[in-house]
Amino acid sequence: MPTTRFRRDVQGLRAIAVLAVVVEHTAGSPVGGWLGVDVFFVVSGFLITGGLFRQLRDDGSVRLTTFWWRRLWRLAPAFLLVTAATLALSAWLTPGAFRADATAAAASLVSVSNWYFARIGTDYFAALGPTSAFRHTWSLGVEEQFYAVWPLVVALVAVAVRSRRGVRSVRAVLTTLLVVVVATSLVSAWSSSASDPSVAYFSTTTRAWEIGAGALVACTTDGRRVPARVARVLWSVGVVLVVLGLVSITAAVPAPAPAGLLPVLGTCAVLVGGTVRGTGLPVLENRVTDGIGAISYVLYLWHFPVLVFLTVLAPSATWTSIPIALLLAHATHRLVEEPLRYGLRQRVRARPRPPQRSLAYASAAAAVALAVGVVAVRPVPEPVQLGPVTASGAVRAVQEHLGTALAATTWSGLPRDLQAREDSHTLPRACGSIVDRPAIEDCTFGPATAPHTLVVAGDSLAATWLDALVPWAAEHLPGWRLVAVPTDGCPAIDLPLRGLRPQCASASASALRTIQELRPDVVLLTSKLEDPFGLDGTLRAATEHEFADGTERFAETLRSSTGRLVHLLPPPGGADLRTCRSPFGTPLACVTRTSASWRERAATIHAMAARHGDGIVDSSPLVARDGLTTAVVDGVPVRSDRVHLSRGYAGSVRAALGQLLQQGVPQLR
Repeated sequence: MPTTRFRRDVQGLRAIAVLAVVVEHTAGSPVGGWLGVDVFFVVSGFLITGGLFRQLRDDGSVRLTTFWWRRLWRLAPAFLLVTAATLALSAWLTPGAFRADATAAAASLVSVSNWYFARIGTDYFAALGPTSAFRHTWSLGVEEQFYAVWPLVVALVAVAVRSRRGVRSVRAVLTTLLVVVVATSLVSAWSSSASDPSVAYFSTTTRAWEIGAGALVACTTDGRRVPARVARVLWSVGVVLVVLGLVSITAAVPAPAPAGLLPVLGTCAVLVGGTVRGTGLPVLENRVTDGIGAISYVLYLWHFPVLVFLTVLAPSATWTSIPIALLLAHATHRLVEEPLRYGLRQRVRARPRPPQRSLAYASAAAAVALAVGVVAVRPVPEPVQLGPVTASGAVRAVQEHLGTALAATTWSGLPRDLQAREDSHTLPRACGSIVDRPAIEDCTFGPATAPHTLVVAGDSLAATWLDALVPWAAEHLPGWRLVAVPTDGCPAIDLPLRGLRPQCASASASALRTIQELRPDVVLLTSKLEDPFGLDGTLRAATEHEFADGTERFAETLRSSTGRLVHLLPPPGGADLRTCRSPFGTPLACVTRTSASWRERAATIHAMAARHGDGIVDSSPLVARDGLTTAVVDGVPVRSDRVHLSRGYAGSVRAALGQLLQQGVPQLR
């Protein structure tokens, strides 16, 4: 059967895909729900290519301006509405993230948001910023780039081939081209998913195989029949593969390949099997999937900003983002999409049923009422209960200030417009850069001829301490020079990590050579503890035993080159001020508990230090009290994101950090 007829199973695929994405974003389950986007890509390639072939058969050519205008008219109105609403809410609810949201919105408007998120994903500090309310638009960018390029390719091939050989030859040439594109893109995706996962996930080139697979199905099935028995088997197997992918593939599997194989193959099988009428089953062909499939685009648009802002307003009621998004999507579909898609004049002539419009208005009102209700009845956080301060001196002062901040119920002394990110490109923090790395002379602080040397090494968490260590050493360590050789984004662990930045190997080797040449009295080592360590060439993260062994091996490479290796445990992570602070909340919304992974891995470092006689200094008392940490102390943001200390806060606790160092490292007294 030609692809001209309406395919209820395709509408069902859309429904399953968008529901999987929405529920996974909200509840974290199904574990592979994020692969619903891959299903969308295949369906888009299939439908757009099928439509282009119909136009070529019926009109003898591809009318590019008509195609592009219809795509714009179909997608832009709802997108502009959601974008305007999202920016307004961002300015009101999360002013600290507004600048980043506005930049992401601009990238989305010109259909390059996928490249925008790929770029900031390669910036270690920017990648740890607040979740953008526009992050989900990356997939729209990929599809819109396909809409811009693929029709032009089809039109050029049609002009070059059809005049001599006919439509069948055009299809043959495009099929060959698609096979090459799909194969090349899949190989690239498989390779870069492990080596550069951020770029691979968002890149158009590594997603082209998914859209190309759908286009290939359209090319090979255009106007052709599949035997009914084969079609039924393909359709059934395809549904099973799609569902299996959505419920079983976790984020530990490199994406888009091999993670996307099951949903892509399953979607292709459904599309081929559905070319024969009557092969579908109720699982994809029913009134519910018909309705959700019809609003899938606007539901996808609404769900993520609704979730992001509800996370700020009522973090314990984020489940309500699903009914709110459904109601908003229904209203947008009825009041915006359909009138503009089919034309106001046609709808007036057709005299649509009043209940539909009334239902749309009722849906919008219900969504607003539900959102207001959630905010109005949001639970008030319990007051923080703290024990007595046991520290002394500067550390005691920091602990007392932390106690006051943890119990605060009002915001004070904090500007409304927080910077989206701090400048990490000026000294001394810039000494951690592995892209534009300063000369070692620029990262040497104190007299070059000093008799003693302290080296600061590790990843970006070591670099954040430089704002405290450099001025403290200048004041309290006469006769010492401080040399900074941290490597941002390169954890101090000897494991083959998936997604490790390409420059890490050379940067770490350079830092090690510097340490070997200097033979310092003390090496102060700091590296992340809380993030998962995905292993290259596998679909899993490192076990705690592997973490311990890898940390042990890395430390061993330093011990022979220094008089004393000292492990400075990194500060535990916390809430990002740009998202936990809102006009409706209190600082209690920014209070978090030290994670279990931080505590477990800190214990591993303690045990290793005890075995080898290394020094160990725990920095957690500078940001946490009784296992609790907050985002603001004395009007100063504690972190610039979720894990990195702000420059202002690091500088404010330098005396306390110095006290901890002198207590734990006799050489520094």
